[in-house]
Amino acid sequence: MIMSECHLTNRHPSTLDLIRTVLVAFHNDCSVNPVATVSEGHLKVVAMRALLDAGAALIEGSGKAAVNKKLSLRNGALHVEEVARRTPEEQALRSLVHLIRKQAGKPRVKQTSSDVRVCEPCPLILELQARSTYGSQDTLFWANLVDDYERLTHGRADVFVIACDAPIYDSLRGDRRDRRGRKAALAADVARELLPSVEMLPVGVVSEVQEIASSRFGRLRALGCRTAAGVAVERVLLATWAVSPKVVTDPEREHFRSLVEQSRQKQLTDS
Repeated sequence: MIMSECHLTNRHPSTLDLIRTVLVAFHNDCSVNPVATVSEGHLKVVAMRALLDAGAALIEGSGKAAVNKKLSLRNGALHVEEVARRTPEEQALRSLVHLIRKQAGKPRVKQTSSDVRVCEPCPLILELQARSTYGSQDTLFWANLVDDYERLTHGRADVFVIACDAPIYDSLRGDRRDRRGRKAALAADVARELLPSVEMLPVGVVSEVQEIASSRFGRLRALGCRTAAGVAVERVLLATWAVSPKVVTDPEREHFRSLVEQSRQKQLTDS
């Protein structure tokens, strides 16, 4: 099994177990649910339930600007706890960065919410995609898939998981038997680098970690499996992460982070 030098799997010993937990849950649901791949919302519920059952704690947003909700199971019941969305230092830094960008005439930094966020036993951000033969013409559209791969390589997400009906998966790899949708955003050779062939993924069990060398997205790793045809066509479940994400930094943000740290150190010294 490939393990060394990967930032994600070296972060915490439970990381791979959590990824496998999600893939197994998706496999089990896709094996019995004819419409399992129609909606990412459905996949999110399946993933959250599996992670909670495995003892993980999750973070969800709330109606309060400064507060998130921490979800966990206690004796089989859902426990919800309010936690601060950001530390006071992080909030001050965020406000300063927005102010400076506004004064410089720069656009506000785009904020995106993740599909699933694990906070315990280790931080883990998952992005989910579902692709179904019952979907709209956008089912073959690569642009939002490219966005999720870029989130991996830039460190804005940890794991990208796709649950996809096999005919659509083959089409995304360049074998377009279904002529719906827009022209692919990626050349077929690049898509094949990212998506192992269906035949390479085992039926009913999660594969060992596979190395993926992408000419566009760098070094990636993946776990995957597929279902047997039954209530629907074969389905492919694939989880991918970057070996060493590029950390995208904003010079202004880093400058003010330094100021905040200097201020904190000064307060500690004065006290």
